[in-house]
Amino acid sequence: MKKLVLLLAAITLLAACNRNKLADFSIKTLKVCDSVQFTDLDPDMWYLSDKSFYTCEVDEPVTRNHALKDSILAWMRNQMIDTIIGSDNIFDLMKVDMKVSLEEGNTEPGYMTETYLKLREVTDRYITYSEDSYLYFGGAHGMPFYYCATFDRNTGARFSFNMFKNHDALCELVEQGIIEQHFGEEFTEENFDIDMMLLLGEDEAFPLPGTDPWIENDSVHFIYGPYEIAAFAAGMPECAFPYSVIEKFLTEEGKSFFQ
Repeated sequence: MKKLVLLLAAITLLAACNRNKLADFSIKTLKVCDSVQFTDLDPDMWYLSDKSFYTCEVDEPVTRNHALKDSILAWMRNQMIDTIIGSDNIFDLMKVDMKVSLEEGNTEPGYMTETYLKLREVTDRYITYSEDSYLYFGGAHGMPFYYCATFDRNTGARFSFNMFKNHDALCELVEQGIIEQHFGEEFTEENFDIDMMLLLGEDEAFPLPGTDPWIENDSVHFIYGPYEIAAFAAGMPECAFPYSVIEKFLTEEGKSFFQ
């Protein structure tokens, strides 16, 4: 009976620790937006708008884990443009970013800059943030950009391609995943020519994405930006693999994000 009581007490303590661990993370949403009004526009010219817009929204991490917080904030600072300033305050950096983006000579009527750095998933092992951005500087279309970043819940370490042992084998897996998951049933083995569809040289090997993969719902996601490997019309090719598939490619550090 005494052993049973001790066991139940240990289980209760462990559950309480896990609850506290998950509770020790919240967010504070910060938003900066502004616009510039243009006057004396050429009446013979067509403009998308007589204003230029800037919007930035950030889910700032709130946690007592300084390593985790510093890692997330460092990633956030890196996602904003022209924010070289002697301040670690993310809100100050957002305002500087807005000022630079809208300053005279750096923008024109109809220009648009939108950046959203949002919390995507929280588990007891990792935390994933997303960046969803859109830039329009004239022309036929703007430039969308989306990807995520995953951080170790304890150490703040960023999940990256360094977590993989064999990049050549990983390339083969990702290539097949892009064909099957992104292009799907639109193509069959008979009519699908990966070399014709992708913007790669004749002897150029299929590359890994320029941005690091991330973890979401215990699966690893890979995504390519517009024009990175395919035409703009192809969107942002993306594929994902569950842990059961990706485990053999991971280093011990990479596996720790799932264990």
